[in-house]
Amino acid sequence: MADTPPRRAKKRVSVPPLEIPSFTVANATTRAESASIASTGVNRASKRDSSAPQELSKLAQAARNLSLPPQQQTSAATPNVASTSREPEPHYEESSREILAEFVRHLRVRKSYSSATLKAYLSDLKDWLGYFQIGEDDPLESACTLPAAREWLANLHQHGLAPSSMARKVSTLRSFSKWASQNEYITQDFAKTLSTPKLASTLPKHLGKQQVKVLLDWAKEQACAKGEDTDEVSAAINNRDWAAFELLYSSGLRIGELVNVQLSQLNFETLTILVHGKGSKQRTVPFSAPAREALKIYMERYRPLLASQLSHTPKTTGKKDTPAHENYLFLGVQGKRVDDRVLRGRLHRAATAAEVPDLSPHALRHSMATHMLESGADLRIVQEMLGHSSLATTQKYTHVDSARLLNAYRQAFPRA
Repeated sequence: MADTPPRRAKKRVSVPPLEIPSFTVANATTRAESASIASTGVNRASKRDSSAPQELSKLAQAARNLSLPPQQQTSAATPNVASTSREPEPHYEESSREILAEFVRHLRVRKSYSSATLKAYLSDLKDWLGYFQIGEDDPLESACTLPAAREWLANLHQHGLAPSSMARKVSTLRSFSKWASQNEYITQDFAKTLSTPKLASTLPKHLGKQQVKVLLDWAKEQACAKGEDTDEVSAAINNRDWAAFELLYSSGLRIGELVNVQLSQLNFETLTILVHGKGSKQRTVPFSAPAREALKIYMERYRPLLASQLSHTPKTTGKKDTPAHENYLFLGVQGKRVDDRVLRGRLHRAATAAEVPDLSPHALRHSMATHMLESGADLRIVQEMLGHSSLATTQKYTHVDSARLLNAYRQAFPRA
């Protein structure tokens, strides 16, 4: 067996101690410069000797510490694994008033919900918290459970709340629960599995074509009447109502859209109006020649009279009206934008006086959609006019009464 040459002993290279300057104004200008010096020393030492991992690790850790703020150096040197993997806890210490205010702001800014929708959501949530006697300054975690939500809904059902109202409250809870869990106000989305009550399929109320004609003719007669007992303001209100009813029916507007119409949104050359609908959506819809006649008379003769009443109204402090009242089309007796509840009441009284079935402003919208479809309008056109995001919502207007169905059957079917 040949003699094997003796193994050559490895030459151990001693690593000279690396002097890391302390962080003072005298020997270092910035924490970054000190970290750079330490890192350079580590790299040179690792090239000279790869057998000193423990010492190199200490040097590298020292370099990293120098580049961190002082309050983080200890935690960086000895990281706490348990603290990094722990889930953030919900901040229950915030009051219900603060959380609801943030939720409403989210719906207004991110979802672009209307003021009426925001008011309904806030009312539902306050009723929910009020049932569990949670005040505005109290935390709300005791109510944020699935059994608690079901208890509240069961109580509403026992008191005879309509299924449609129940469905809205379930939708409110779902939206709030999802938002609150995503923003770590609560630990879990407790309302995710709530079921919505089944709603009965009902046809929207509407008037016939002749009934709408009787109603609008009566409104025109009241606007044009010049009796001894009719003062200027009353005549202006009657003309405003006539123009409002004509525009509601001819354009199929929602009452909230009608009262927010501004003068700049009307175009008398094309007989169209720019409508700001739900969710900040805009659409352009036509209006009829009778509506143009009523609007012209109201805007030229009577709207200036109502606008002049604003100067006699005492100024009140509070939230600013945006835009200014003088920009709105329909004004009230004080020269301010007319409230939708006022027009609702005026329409109810007009229907009673004209001896037609009582109806709401939304029923005039239903009537317009029904009459257009009966006359052969395309469903997509009606959807665009009404501002529906889903065609399924518009399809509910495709109903027909039994008499018209029987007449169509007798005319079309050969063996009828």
